[in-house]
Amino acid sequence: MSKKNWQSKDSDEVLLYGALDTVATARVYQKLRKEPEWTEPRIKRLYDIHLQISAIAAEMHSTGIYVNEGNRRFMAWGMEVEYDEKAKLLEEAVAIPGFKTSPESLRALIFKRHETKAIHRFSLEDPYDSALWSSDDTISVDKDALLTLFVDPATPHELKDIIGLYWDAEHVWKQRSTFVASDLVTHAIGNDGRLRPGWNSAGTDTMRWSCSEPNVMNLEQWLRCIYGAAPGKVLIHADKSQLELRVMEAVSGDEELKRRLDTGDVYTEDAKDWFSLPAHFTKKDVKSSVRKAAKIIHLGSQYGAGGATVHRQALRQDRTMKWQMSANLHKCFLATYARTVAWWGEELERVRQTGYSEGRLLQGRRCYPRDPPPTETNNFPIQRTAGEMMNLEVIELHSKLKKHVPSAKVIIQLHDAFDVETPERHAGKVERIMEDVMDREYTIEGRTRRFPVEIKRGYTWDEV
Repeated sequence: MSKKNWQSKDSDEVLLYGALDTVATARVYQKLRKEPEWTEPRIKRLYDIHLQISAIAAEMHSTGIYVNEGNRRFMAWGMEVEYDEKAKLLEEAVAIPGFKTSPESLRALIFKRHETKAIHRFSLEDPYDSALWSSDDTISVDKDALLTLFVDPATPHELKDIIGLYWDAEHVWKQRSTFVASDLVTHAIGNDGRLRPGWNSAGTDTMRWSCSEPNVMNLEQWLRCIYGAAPGKVLIHADKSQLELRVMEAVSGDEELKRRLDTGDVYTEDAKDWFSLPAHFTKKDVKSSVRKAAKIIHLGSQYGAGGATVHRQALRQDRTMKWQMSANLHKCFLATYARTVAWWGEELERVRQTGYSEGRLLQGRRCYPRDPPPTETNNFPIQRTAGEMMNLEVIELHSKLKKHVPSAKVIIQLHDAFDVETPERHAGKVERIMEDVMDREYTIEGRTRRFPVEIKRGYTWDEV
């Protein structure tokens, strides 16, 4: 479509086209059956909601996120220095002068097939697992492939140390090149100094948003100082507290999970129980490493993944996690949350009878032409219900801000959280609106539960 023709199209027609296109794309991408009953009230309501949130996403893109250029330049410099230091440590461990932190160099170092005259050391034979091969007949050294080597008892300890050093260096450079100093970021910043990532409100069939160019949803907390509120304004951050756990409890009716949620911190209760700590301990009394281990295993286990998968997921967040600890904590999860485990089986049977998974607020569905894996039927209704909840709330939030504080704008969506930029003089009013919209009760599976929200205020994104 030419620029002239695009500009001449009626705005409602453009919105209609955008909503139809993104919904269809999500379904095709997931290889799902198309919903046949477009005339049903359920479908009409979902479509209307998609229209509204697509308009909000478009406004968020137009508004953008203010970039603190001073912080961006400082972080770019600091991360380059940090990368050089980590790359030097890798080079020393490899003991090959001039060794580069690149997939090609690492591949040559590890596998006999790819070694060169200048780079060779471990000379491992070709792996049998087809998942460890790239499409061009090279052996993969991406995160999953290296994790496979990392957990293999036969892998030399020296190689595991090298893989760890490689990850450390690569991570810094990837974060720098993705979010701080890349052409992508530079081109996404307008003349007004605001970054404009691409927000897709219908990018997944769980109704969770996605983001691209760059995906600021993946921005780590320590890098968020680059982005924030423009001078004279402030960020108001609203985060739904432990949303997926609360949805899981409401859907499954797990009384033990509810009891732990009611204490204010599920992972502290898990840590006390699973590590046999005194019952009177609070979050301050529990070592952060112990609570982190309990949290990692809880989140890895809650949708029915097996012990090996949970351990691999744990290693992504903590490379010191041993198999025995991971396995023991996984068993503790299964014993503690027996009602959740029972619900997994009940939900799978329901899906087999109906042919689809379903959200519990708007009844958004994922249809299956054949039996899906249990982890999918365990995951979808929880994430879908959480996504439905957040989208209903952002529609109401956007409407109330337009009416009462039109200068305040929703600028960031983080699955379970929203950030609003507002002039400082309106901060208190915006906080009250966000709390009113997002701290509320829902009735799910006949159980009425409160889904609280935590409100924070700051000038840079890392402060909230």
